[in-house]
Amino acid sequence: MELTRLREQFGDKVAIIYKDFPLPMHASSQKAAEAARCAGAQGKFWEFHDSLFETHKLQVPDLKAEARTLKLDGARFDQCLDTGETTAAVKKDLEQAKHLGLTGTPSFFANGHFMSGAIVYAKLRETVEAELGMPSTSKQSVAATASMNNTNNTVQK
Repeated sequence: MELTRLREQFGDKVAIIYKDFPLPMHASSQKAAEAARCAGAQGKFWEFHDSLFETHKLQVPDLKAEARTLKLDGARFDQCLDTGETTAAVKKDLEQAKHLGLTGTPSFFANGHFMSGAIVYAKLRETVEAELGMPSTSKQSVAATASMNNTNNTVQK
């Protein structure tokens, strides 16, 4: 995952803040976002999140099965998901995204610099380096920037 690579390269110089943005055209996305937060309460947010993107299994029984695959406390996870413990937090993130004018995923902000769509690692790294005031380490940064500027990315988060 590109964000993991950024953390590995920049360490504490970069803070990654994930916000939920369940898209209305995906009927199961709200519950999936809630489930990831329930997994996060047990220290497995990213593992659960990444699994959802790999398997695309977003129905409640599948979410509960994945919790068990990740060795989460199943009863605690089920209670969290069934009672809607994380519903308000997911909706708060969604409202914030709407307020920012976002309409899709993925979207990235680096010190207020907005990027949308599937961004290649080289572009993310270059943006972080620029925001940190570092010289670019990418010999292909000019080519990556030109490529990104010629691509019409309308998907956001």
